[in-house]
Amino acid sequence: MNETARAPKRRRNRTVWTYERLIEERALNLGCVLDPASRTSYSSAADSYIQFCQWHNLPFEPTPDTLSLYVAYSCHFINPRSVRSYLSGICNELEAFYPNIRAVRKDTLVQKTLKGALKRKSSHVNRERALQREDLTSVHSSLSSQKDLDSLLFLAILFTAFFALMRLGELVWPVNVSHRELRKVTMRSSVILDKSSFSSPCLSRSPYPRQLKHFSTHFVHTDK
Repeated sequence: MNETARAPKRRRNRTVWTYERLIEERALNLGCVLDPASRTSYSSAADSYIQFCQWHNLPFEPTPDTLSLYVAYSCHFINPRSVRSYLSGICNELEAFYPNIRAVRKDTLVQKTLKGALKRKSSHVNRERALQREDLTSVHSSLSSQKDLDSLLFLAILFTAFFALMRLGELVWPVNVSHRELRKVTMRSSVILDKSSFSSPCLSRSPYPRQLKHFSTHFVHTDK
């Protein structure tokens, strides 16, 4: 074999970090794992578990017995699907104190208790009817003559979300200040406009640009 083929590639010169810098960078990455909204939800789930233990004089340390009792109790009051999400939040919040909590979460007793609750008490998922073009025409007819800013903004958001397949979170700013993240906001300066379309970058988790073509004017006038 050619000796040169086995030679390692030359690496770029990299600055050696201090131990404190390594810890800081790791902490920053760990802090970005959860969105602020998810962090709030997970914290609420952990609070509900701690409150359950206090009310029933049970130890805080998660065990298959304690966690399965929490599941049975919570499923009596809320949808078992929500309790399943609560368990994820509890694991995330308490893992630093109880490293084996995820193994406890997967224990057969906990799994079967939740599975039984899903069969006994779970309700069907109710979804709203998907928007049709006729719905957009109706809303446009009602609001297009309005001059107030709120009506015009609502129309813009509705049509943009429908044709560009954008989520509500990409188009509005959360009311809760702690849930706002600038890295998720599409900056106005990044949007490219022309007469019948626009394009803009997606959220950071997607590598593909968001594109909307042949928007609004042709559709609104021809569907009246």
